[in-house]
Amino acid sequence: MTSRRRSREVAFNILFALECNQIEPEESLRRFEDNFQGDTVPNISPKDVDLRFVKQLVFGANSKRDEILERLDNQTGKWRLERIGFVERALLLLAMFEIYYYSSTPTNVAINEAIELAKKYGQEETSAFINGILDTIVVEH
Repeated sequence: MTSRRRSREVAFNILFALECNQIEPEESLRRFEDNFQGDTVPNISPKDVDLRFVKQLVFGANSKRDEILERLDNQTGKWRLERIGFVERALLLLAMFEIYYYSSTPTNVAINEAIELAKKYGQEETSAFINGILDTIVVEH
């Protein structure tokens, strides 16, 4: 697993915590850094994480959250945002931030990484849901 993949997984976990707990990203990141003993995110060692990249993703996605959720709301049709689970919402926030605002990540990488994280953290149908939404977004992007 690459450092970026591990870092992206950490960023997803922090964004997930933000969605669930409604705390500020600085606080969530501080808690993560204070408690990262290697078991906070399974199978990821702290030395394998690029915290600078994690912060760029977390703070970037959080700063663009309203814009991303508005775009997402336009794409989901019958699915109101309130019906989308925390895992799915955090994955979509991360992927959509990378697609729209983080130009150093190729679009296909952002989509593939989101699908892999969906397989690991979501339910059986989560990866297909994420793939469908992101495919629609890419066509319009």
